[in-house]
Amino acid sequence: MARRVKFDRESIIRAALDIVRERGPEALNARAVAARLGSSTQPLYSGLGGMDELRAQVYARAAALFNRQMADCGIEGVPLYKACGLTVLRFANEERALYRLLFLSDFARVANARACLEETAGRAHEAVIAVTGYPLEIARDFHRHMFIFTQGMASLIATGCVAYDESYCSAMLSDEYTALRKLYDGRQA
Repeated sequence: MARRVKFDRESIIRAALDIVRERGPEALNARAVAARLGSSTQPLYSGLGGMDELRAQVYARAAALFNRQMADCGIEGVPLYKACGLTVLRFANEERALYRLLFLSDFARVANARACLEETAGRAHEAVIAVTGYPLEIARDFHRHMFIFTQGMASLIATGCVAYDESYCSAMLSDEYTALRKLYDGRQA
């Protein structure tokens, strides 16, 4: 009788995360994970309870990676708020498949990408307040504008529609920031 190989929860999640990173969120299915592990699909169900739980775990790992990078977004010589925007764009470029999973996939709507973003929003609001002196409500609105602009750029990068060029992206972020400052400063007057 052949010896049964047991896979622990962590091995299964790592295999699934690797599949998403290499082939995209659409490639994540029970057969692909089983093939990666060299097993049947049974370990997914006995070790994790099924694909819904596995997808949730992979999403949580991707969100944790994104949030860690955002928490560490300081770039020497770059204002913090801009550095955070550049970090989003770098993540979209370096972890294209994970970015798509987090923000562009059907699963993102189910898992609520908003929760991933809210973890970093407080820091962004503080950065806007520190630089502009805007009250919190205005800082939130300002950040919402910058967020939509930045996520639009990131989506184009992650889907391969636009090539990532850090100096160009940096200049675009600066231009948008400057335009928004003029708009919001005018509203404050």
